[in-house]
Amino acid sequence: FGEGEVTSMAPMHISPYEYFVASGWNHKVTFWLDSQAAGNPRPQPGNSQQAQADFHMEGHKDDILCMCCRNEGQLLVTGSFDGDVVIWNTESGHVRTRLILPGLLAMRGDQKPIEAMKLLVCPGKDKPSEQRVPSEPVGIGLGTGRHAPIADKDVVLVLTVGGDGVMRFWSTNSTAELLLEFEITESVEAGLSSLSL
Repeated sequence: FGEGEVTSMAPMHISPYEYFVASGWNHKVTFWLDSQAAGNPRPQPGNSQQAQADFHMEGHKDDILCMCCRNEGQLLVTGSFDGDVVIWNTESGHVRTRLILPGLLAMRGDQKPIEAMKLLVCPGKDKPSEQRVPSEPVGIGLGTGRHAPIADKDVVLVLTVGGDGVMRFWSTNSTAELLLEFEITESVEAGLSSLSL
């Protein structure tokens, strides 16, 4: 992973493979094939051999501070120190779209970082209730987890918080835009560093 710090890590399924995905100070999203899922034996303790990354996705200009993803490789979102929020195309490995913070150019440096993010799935009206509940929630790092695949009629929102003390709700569909924002802190000097649903 280089000399940079890892800030988020999560398991992710991109058919037909299982991966471990990490992001951090190297400005990249890095994927490692889960060798155990591929039928290889578990590494033995004390084995100092490092696994080589299978591939990287590059598109950030600054340190990635948080990441959230959904199973089946349908959605991967990262946020960085400079306020950049990226929705990735996991099939091509390229940036699908960028979510632009309102007033980003006028913000002080300490107001820009995207410190935490989560995905909020709003189920479609015609779905049975048993499909609405995520399976196997696992909290790993900031805003990550393993959940049921997203159905086509579900609406998926990205919630972000950061140095400016504002919680923002973004759409992830083809128009990917800011839907709503709330000022959470009373002082412009106070930011937000975590988010829980």
